[in-house]
Amino acid sequence: ASRLQDTLGAGRPVRAVSFVAREFLGALLGALKARVARGSPRSAHPPLGGPGGGRSRDLLGAGHLAEIRFAVRRLRRSPVFTVAAVLTLALGIGANSAVFSVVDGIILSPLPYPESDRLVWLDHAADGINVESGLDMTTGLYIHYGRTARSFEHIAIWSERVANLTGGAEPERVQIALVTPSLPRVLGVSPLVGRWPDDADVESGSAVAVLSHGLWTRRYGSDPGIVGRTVQLDGVTLDVVGVAPSGLAFPDQRTELWIPLVVDADQQRLGSFDVRGIGRLHPDVSHRDAQSELNALIPSLPEALPEGTGARSVVEDARLRSLVVPMRDRVVGDVRRTLWILLGTVGFVLLIACANVANLFLVRADARARETAVRRALGAGRKRMAVHFLTESTVLALTGGVLGLLLAAGGIRLLLAIGPDLPRLHEVGIDYRAAAFTAAASVLASLLFGALPLLRGNPALVTALNHGRGTTTGRARFRSRNALVVSQVALALILLIGSGLMARTYWNLSTLDPGFRSEGVLTFELGLPVSKFPDRAGAALFHRDLLDRLQSLPGVISVGAATCLPLCGSWAGNPLEVDGVPVPEGTVPPVVATRRVTAGYIETLGVPVLLGRTLARSDQEHRTGAAVVSAETVARYWPGEDPLGRRVHYGSGATDSTWYTVVGVVGNIPVREPTDDPVPAIYLPLLHTDGTRGPDPRTLGYVVRTAGTPLDLASAIRAEIWSRDPDLPIAGLRTASQMLTLANARTAFTMVLLSIAAVVALLLGAIGIYGVVSYAVSQRTREIGVRIALGARSADVRRMVLRQGTGIAALGVVGGLAGSVVLTRLLGSLLYGVSPTDPLTFAVLAGLLSGVMLLATYLPARRASEIAPQEALK
Repeated sequence: ASRLQDTLGAGRPVRAVSFVAREFLGALLGALKARVARGSPRSAHPPLGGPGGGRSRDLLGAGHLAEIRFAVRRLRRSPVFTVAAVLTLALGIGANSAVFSVVDGIILSPLPYPESDRLVWLDHAADGINVESGLDMTTGLYIHYGRTARSFEHIAIWSERVANLTGGAEPERVQIALVTPSLPRVLGVSPLVGRWPDDADVESGSAVAVLSHGLWTRRYGSDPGIVGRTVQLDGVTLDVVGVAPSGLAFPDQRTELWIPLVVDADQQRLGSFDVRGIGRLHPDVSHRDAQSELNALIPSLPEALPEGTGARSVVEDARLRSLVVPMRDRVVGDVRRTLWILLGTVGFVLLIACANVANLFLVRADARARETAVRRALGAGRKRMAVHFLTESTVLALTGGVLGLLLAAGGIRLLLAIGPDLPRLHEVGIDYRAAAFTAAASVLASLLFGALPLLRGNPALVTALNHGRGTTTGRARFRSRNALVVSQVALALILLIGSGLMARTYWNLSTLDPGFRSEGVLTFELGLPVSKFPDRAGAALFHRDLLDRLQSLPGVISVGAATCLPLCGSWAGNPLEVDGVPVPEGTVPPVVATRRVTAGYIETLGVPVLLGRTLARSDQEHRTGAAVVSAETVARYWPGEDPLGRRVHYGSGATDSTWYTVVGVVGNIPVREPTDDPVPAIYLPLLHTDGTRGPDPRTLGYVVRTAGTPLDLASAIRAEIWSRDPDLPIAGLRTASQMLTLANARTAFTMVLLSIAAVVALLLGAIGIYGVVSYAVSQRTREIGVRIALGARSADVRRMVLRQGTGIAALGVVGGLAGSVVLTRLLGSLLYGVSPTDPLTFAVLAGLLSGVMLLATYLPARRASEIAPQEALK
């Protein structure tokens, strides 16, 4: 280990890999020697084979171990061949092991809960308002399902929010989950320390909390006496009753605390769909059976819930229906297809690596043709020769597998450090399943390239025994190697085109107009605790005063705030009625996304104003009833008409009589992803003087447009906020450009991995064609010398060699183009703004590959043209 460390420290990675391979082979040889010494006292030399039962006894006894011992010795005596083969295999096997570990940890492995296949996510759709999914749960549905559904052992609901954790260390903004006491029973998890909140805590109104293992370790030093202590959350004192087990990431790994969610069964209401639900099915109940039962229960909602809850409208007009989804499918989401494509991609890399090693083996087999002929002449049968070749290939593949597993472990650590926010990524690691996959890949690789010398056929014994080095070689001897190189080139082109399409997609996304100007904008989130700001008016005044203070900072051009920043993922909204356009009876008005914003928010974010004006400070102070709508809202409600001055009613007519007047139209802003279809949105004034109407103004997202580098103002903004209240943490401090980069992180991740695989494939393909042409030149040295001696010019020799190499490359390019037309269609769902069969991408990358292959062919062609006839004829 110290020698390896010294070698790496000296900046010699190739020597370090050679050292690892040599030491592993040496250790294997030592172990085999010891095993043979402990076995029966047979000859240490592997029998050449022969008739009779001795051969079968040899295959199962010490003779077979001796064959392994001699294979190890042969490989140690050929360090260049061994290191090249081990490195190539380690690269291919390591890439496959790393990506398989990710696929296994995210897709294949069950969720880390007992009998996790019985866990389901409770979702809903509403066909009457064109909502196909995403309506989670309400407290009314939770009570109704819990009382009447028989498919579930337990049902739980929860909601998520962000709160300020203060006291002791520096204040921080943490994500918390408000959960019903039934959640631990649904998940089947026990706390590491203490207990979970129970029904008694809810009934008594106790302020209790359970800490995540990460928070307990990071902030409280894994204090075993944490139970019974208190924490300050938004200024409210909570008693710590337990610590969650390590690895519990529910709802996700960002959750730091769990506190009880109070659901009052005596005050039943349907409510808004603002909580999420999960259930544990009874054994032998499928999720489809449970979905059918819940859909049968929905029509009884109006009778189960009191009048005035809106249940009848939701059931009859919105046509609510239940969707029961296996929990693992919901957690994994749309990343499944991406990961399977990446696994198939690195599988191509392994095939190319095996083809390269197979070429090395074929060259090695040609060099040992006389030795093989002697073995056959002395009685070695096909089984004996199979053992002879496969033993060496297996030792090589296992050595490459061991090194590949080390590379995979390093690659996974790098992925965890810089990878995107993939679901269950924290569960990924090298375990026994990854080790088993690596072993299987190694054995498969050994069979792929080790069996080729056997499948190629055997020349006549006399020819083989008379074979000498430097003789001319016919076309038939190179067909197998040429076929391997053609497959390498074809696979490399497929990977190149796939990575090129993803690069085009990433470029299209990065240059996509997000609907606002991100340059020079700093964003962050600020939340005010209820304990310090019990009334909404006080919270509104705090934010208004802070906006004024930030506006006066040097380098600040403008500031604004909103309840939800771009790409926040929230689609919260209400039906929108238009004055003069009656709503047909039995229908629900279309829902529009709501954005409560301050004066200056639209200008600061740089959203284009298409008509009219934006919201002014007088609109929020004097409640003028002004509203701004998006272009998509105009297209839905007033196509081809002037929307300015039109009156709209936002919200429920039974509880809200406020009408707004459209004073402006602005561009569309994506809600979740930059590529989302535009949704109708309305911008309403925020921070009214009395603070009694509108949404809770305590938690807002800020945007600050600066004259210089946005992050240079971070310390000044933090100081300004802490001068008002040192217990207020700032969350999500980043530039708007970084926000867009994070939104495209998964596409960038896929593009980078495909590009790495394509570059490796390109290098291996170039090495393969270079090796084949170089070997052909070495085998035809005497022939080339004769040609030059008889008057052939150097250009003629170069043309002859180039013709062979370019022919191989051309066949590979044609095969790669045909394969790409079929396989790139699998990338269709991942692409944006580019066709899976984009002609420009195909043409450019096919030309690039052809150029690299031509260069790889030209080098041995030039060397062949410089052969001296006198030296060649010697």
